[in-house]
Amino acid sequence: MVKIIMKTWKEKTLIVGMVLGILIVFFLVVPPGQWMVPQVAGQIMTESGTYYYDQNGIPLENTQSELLVYDIEKNIPLLYGLEKDRYQEKIDRLRQQVGAKINQTSGEIEVYFEYLPTKQSFTVNDYPMYPCSVIKLFVMAATYEWIDEGLLTMKQCLPYLNPMIEISDNTSFNQLLILIGKGSGPKGAKLVTQYCHSLGLDQTVIHHGLLPGAKHFGDGKENKTTPSDVGKLLELIEDHELPYSDEMIRLMEKCEEDSGLPAGLPSDVVCAHKSGWADNYYMDGGIVDETFILVVFTEDAPEDTVEKITSFVYEKVKDF
Repeated sequence: MVKIIMKTWKEKTLIVGMVLGILIVFFLVVPPGQWMVPQVAGQIMTESGTYYYDQNGIPLENTQSELLVYDIEKNIPLLYGLEKDRYQEKIDRLRQQVGAKINQTSGEIEVYFEYLPTKQSFTVNDYPMYPCSVIKLFVMAATYEWIDEGLLTMKQCLPYLNPMIEISDNTSFNQLLILIGKGSGPKGAKLVTQYCHSLGLDQTVIHHGLLPGAKHFGDGKENKTTPSDVGKLLELIEDHELPYSDEMIRLMEKCEEDSGLPAGLPSDVVCAHKSGWADNYYMDGGIVDETFILVVFTEDAPEDTVEKITSFVYEKVKDF
């Protein structure tokens, strides 16, 4: 009996010793703080410091100069910490500069800007305005959603999607709303408005078709949206969070109207955009070189206002 007890005691001592040895080695090898948290992608802050992990949960080195990590949900690169703070200073300065330019220009001017690598943004005068043909971006997104849900077919919609964005055809806009509304333009407008609100684009409403164009309809109220709603929609498309995002980007790259954003950019810069104009309104919104989103709405402002703001912003972002 004594021998059995001694044997059991020795075995327990050996097991405890092995466990303690493993723990000691673990604490010596793993930097303090990292063992306290799950190994996930992104930035993890502890009392002993801040640690960065790539998309595989592997610790990153040289994070003082390279703070590039990944969003674990979207698996896209993001910038954190000191680097993000540095960009915020630049973006705040850009907002002040854009605001100063707007104050020196006649008319009503509204701007949304977003720097895509850090998802940092600003607005200047972000109020609902009649958006002219820029409203077609929301109908484009809704149409692809209806196709993805099986409520419409690509064959039904493509004859209208392409001309609506490429040459800004108003009849195509009206027809797509009629298709979404199963024969009723007003019903289609209401459904697209509800879709926009489901995306968090609460300032966007569609009340009528566009003229000049066939199959016009309306309820006596105006279409409205804001630069920030347009910018957020473009961000969703750029991040491929909406169905057929690649197709939408390709369509916007084919937009033939080039007197807005494209006019303020070098010819070799890729700009996926949609412009709109009517009477004293002119606006444009797009994704520039996959680097930033810019949306400019104007009313009673000089015709080249969008072009000048775009050129100014592009030159400043080059120095980011």
